[in-house]
Amino acid sequence: MLRGLPFTLVLLSGCGTFGLDQTWLDPGDDRPGPVVDSGEGQEDSEPQDDTRDDPEESAPELTSFAMTERPTSATVSVTFESLDQDNDLIGGSVHFTLGQADHVLTIPTDLDAWNASGESRFQVEAPSLPGGTTVEGSLYLVDAAGNRSSTLSDSLVLADDEDTEQGITVPESGDTYDTAYDLGIISLPVTVQGELDAVSHDASSNYTGDYDWLMFRLGTTTSATMTLSWTAANGDYDLILFDGASGQAIAQAQAESTTPPENITRSLTAGTTYYLLVVGWSGAAGDWTVLFH
Repeated sequence: MLRGLPFTLVLLSGCGTFGLDQTWLDPGDDRPGPVVDSGEGQEDSEPQDDTRDDPEESAPELTSFAMTERPTSATVSVTFESLDQDNDLIGGSVHFTLGQADHVLTIPTDLDAWNASGESRFQVEAPSLPGGTTVEGSLYLVDAAGNRSSTLSDSLVLADDEDTEQGITVPESGDTYDTAYDLGIISLPVTVQGELDAVSHDASSNYTGDYDWLMFRLGTTTSATMTLSWTAANGDYDLILFDGASGQAIAQAQAESTTPPENITRSLTAGTTYYLLVVGWSGAAGDWTVLFH
């Protein structure tokens, strides 16, 4: 039996079919005055300057910058917040230095998320950095007019090889599509672990327990398999894959079985954002593991 789930962005519903409804959340002509004849023998006055009310050029303000632990051994996640009174950061650039490597990203084209009045973020690949070491990073902004912000710095202790081999443990925070836990750019194979704290469904074949959403990208276009297993002896857990650009479910593993695993195999495109949902149909709550390989 195929299952459904209600949530903010997409809706999976129906028993025996797999459907998807989408709900998208949404968002005087100032001319010179007339020339006035001031009298015989005097020249007409000049038109008034209509640019006097234009905002003054100002440099952007970088208010925060942080690097987070690498979700895989080859990526570093960066978040920053900025303010710009003359609203010309779009078309500008982010200048990020990590160790000895310089990165220049166009705003907003090269960013994973952009918010002119709040938090923005991006990720960079860093396969050459050794695990277990501390790396320094710095960041500044340049707006479209060439004005530069101040520079902020941060440091990051990179995961060592043993931590990487143990996999990624997901906190209990990705309960919705919009708050999906960001795995970053993952390198195959990698193991991700989490926990469903509630497992259930209703009479309309909708999941009503805990949702664990994961967001990820690949650095290389390839055919990938996602294998879900779980620890609850009587649990029936499911796996659903979404395309982030459209919000559409593109693959699912929803067998009526309390015996793991559930598998999805799909050709995935480098750089595309995908969402993976782990959810429980019936049985007890418990730990789950997804192997990307």
